[in-house]
Amino acid sequence: MKEHAKTGLLLLLVALSFYLSWRLFWPQGEGSGAAPSAGTPILFPGSVSQVPDDLFSPFAVTDWRDGLRWTPADAGIFPEVQSFFRRALRAIPEKAWREADLLAWDDTRRGDLELEWLGPVSLAAALWKPGDTGCRAGEDLTFRRLSLREDEEGWVLGMWEGNSGREVSLPLLPDDPGRLLDWLSHQPGEPIREAKLPPGWEAAGPLPLPASLPEVAAIPIKWEEFPAAVHVAEAFFPDMAVVRQIDLSADQVLFTDRQSTLHLDRNLRYEALRASFPGSWCLGQAMGQVGRFVARHGGWPEEPLLPWSLSQADGQLEVAWAQRVGFYPAVDLRPPLSLRLDGQGVRNYERRLFRPLPLLPGQKGLKVKDPLAILKAWTEEGGQPFPVEAIFLVWRLPGDPPQPQVLMPTWLFLPAEGSPLWAHAWTGDILPAEGR
Repeated sequence: MKEHAKTGLLLLLVALSFYLSWRLFWPQGEGSGAAPSAGTPILFPGSVSQVPDDLFSPFAVTDWRDGLRWTPADAGIFPEVQSFFRRALRAIPEKAWREADLLAWDDTRRGDLELEWLGPVSLAAALWKPGDTGCRAGEDLTFRRLSLREDEEGWVLGMWEGNSGREVSLPLLPDDPGRLLDWLSHQPGEPIREAKLPPGWEAAGPLPLPASLPEVAAIPIKWEEFPAAVHVAEAFFPDMAVVRQIDLSADQVLFTDRQSTLHLDRNLRYEALRASFPGSWCLGQAMGQVGRFVARHGGWPEEPLLPWSLSQADGQLEVAWAQRVGFYPAVDLRPPLSLRLDGQGVRNYERRLFRPLPLLPGQKGLKVKDPLAILKAWTEEGGQPFPVEAIFLVWRLPGDPPQPQVLMPTWLFLPAEGSPLWAHAWTGDILPAEGR
């Protein structure tokens, strides 16, 4: 009899523990779409692949019947932050999910969101690691906690590194499109109020960004008017071939391959610039600073910003010149070549031809490698002109004696005069510097 009583009591305790766990860790209100009460943890069951794409959408109520039902409290969380947290969640190992790691939402502070889990998370293709030196592909950032909060200055993204426990805070201001890119090159604890070089880099010339810049109002544009937008990732990363997502209705484009992720929206925000070969992240960093200057000032300055340069252990990237050179049609173009670097300098490069331009009435087709010839032919045929900014990037390779300079002429394409809220960079032929 006593044995039966003990067994019954044990079963009762087990049932009670299951019930309490369900009440504590499972969101209530089936199908309601309501946010949980203050401090209520939300459990994500199953695989991380089940995390919904609209988890952090500020405009939709999420009704994820397998576990999550949550509505953000504020619509000010702009797309890069949504995408960042989505990828952070999906990067959590499935083992951690099974160990009941929690995403906690505290609605006592408007817009405060905190993610915590038991083990470190590696986002190799997402963020630059604070304190790292050089410009190498595949660097990881490991952290144990993220927070998104609102203070007197606006939204702040906080990260706590998994090993050192240091907090890295990033102000996220909707009227400042360069914040995420700025964070890629800033040291923990430093204010993000001016352009910073990546850790371990040296400025060999004046930076193109002054300490304080005037803000410009956003000018709406229509993405459907610019078919070349779908190739912006190939312009930054010649090795990039896979297009995962093109969402023109949401004013954002996401391109990715196995090692790189590039996210652009109409305010020139960069979710991440990662290298698919050494050097391309550096190119993206330089282009990002130039693009951010253009976005802030509402146009290119009368006098060239340059020359300026960034130095690194395995070479020096020097922006040699910038000047308006002509007009660019909204056409389907590919970079003509892919540059491959190793410790000995330029090893080889492969040449790629442009795709044919879209045919105009009476035109037989056009296959050329000179972008200025393309511009001339397009405008002569009646194509709509677009302004072009020429930016010549010089890659100086190390060695004793120094390796020959390599010239990478790059064009920053702007969609319309006076509204530089979208940019398309194209890198031209790789030429010896003496061939200029």
